[in-house]
Amino acid sequence: MDKRAQQFYAESMMVPIGAGPQLHLKRICEDKFSPGPPVFMLHGLAEDGKIFYSARGRGLAWYLALQGYDVYVADLRGRGKSWPAVGAKSSEGLHEAINEDLPALIKAIVRKRGPVPQIWISHAWGGVLTSSFFARYGEEFCPVSAMVYFGCRRAVGDGGWRKALALRGFWKTGLRFASAITGYMPAKDLKLGTSNETRQTFVDALRWMFDSQWKDPVDEYDYSIAAKTRKYPPSLYFACAADTVYGHPDDVRAFIAELGEHNGRLIVLSESTGSQQDYGHIEMLIAEQAVEDHFPLLQDWLASEGSIQSFEDEEPSDDLLPA
Repeated sequence: MDKRAQQFYAESMMVPIGAGPQLHLKRICEDKFSPGPPVFMLHGLAEDGKIFYSARGRGLAWYLALQGYDVYVADLRGRGKSWPAVGAKSSEGLHEAINEDLPALIKAIVRKRGPVPQIWISHAWGGVLTSSFFARYGEEFCPVSAMVYFGCRRAVGDGGWRKALALRGFWKTGLRFASAITGYMPAKDLKLGTSNETRQTFVDALRWMFDSQWKDPVDEYDYSIAAKTRKYPPSLYFACAADTVYGHPDDVRAFIAELGEHNGRLIVLSESTGSQQDYGHIEMLIAEQAVEDHFPLLQDWLASEGSIQSFEDEEPSDDLLPA
C-alpha cells in the first residue's frame, strides 16, 4: 500500500437487501471523526468497485480521500465482495439495481453521514444506473451536489467495423449465446471483466444499448421522459478519443443530451489535447498517469462547483454489518 494511504481510515461494510443478499460498500477517508464531503462511486457492467481503488492505495478513490473526501465505493449485487456471487440462479436485472440496490446503498451512506449533499461518480454503465436512479427518484433519498461520469453512455451509435464487431457481434450475439447456456453472463470466466453478470442484467443492458427507448424492463417506467423533467446537478463527463467501442465520445455526447438541459461539461482525453497517453475505457481510471492528467481536473472542477464545504454529521450508526 502507498505510504500515504496507510494513515487513512478504510473499512468494508455489508448492506443488507431485506433478509437476503448483502451489498459491499468500501469506505476510505482521512478521518472518520471529521470526514469531508461524501462521495459515492459506482462501477459498470462486468466490473466491481475495484475499478476505483487497489490494495496498494492507488486509484481514484484513494486520490479523492487524499484530497479530503469521504469515499464510498459500491459492489452491486453479486459483484466483488457482495454476497452471494452471481450464478445461474441469480435473477435480478436493471430494475432491481435501480430500485433496490441503489436506494439501499445511498441510505447506508446517509445513515453514516446524515442528509448532507453527496457527490456521485460512476464508470461506464454505472453512469446509466445513477442517471436512471436520479431520473426516477431525484433527491428523494439525499441531496446530490455533483455527478461525474467516466466513459458513460447508454445507447450505441454507429462507429465503424471494430465497434460493430465488438458490440453487435461479440456482445449482442456471442455473449447472449454464452449466457443462455450458463444461466449468467460469464465475463469473469472469459476474462472479459472482473465480475460475472446476471443473465437478466445482460439482456436488459443490451436492450437499452440497441433500443431508442429507455424504459424500465419490469414496470415500463420511462426514464427518458423523467430525465427531461429533472434538474440534474452540475455534471462532469470524461471520454477518451481512443475509446471507440465502449465509450465512444459521440455516444457520450448523445447520453449527455438524453439527460436534458443541465450544467454539464465534457472533457475528451487524448495525447493531442495534452494527456500523457491515449487512454482506453479502463485505463482512464487505473493508469498511473491519470493522477497527473485528469484527476486534478476533476478535483478543480469539484472545488469550483462548491462541493468542498463544512458539514455537520449525525451520530455514526452501527446498523451496517461488518464484512
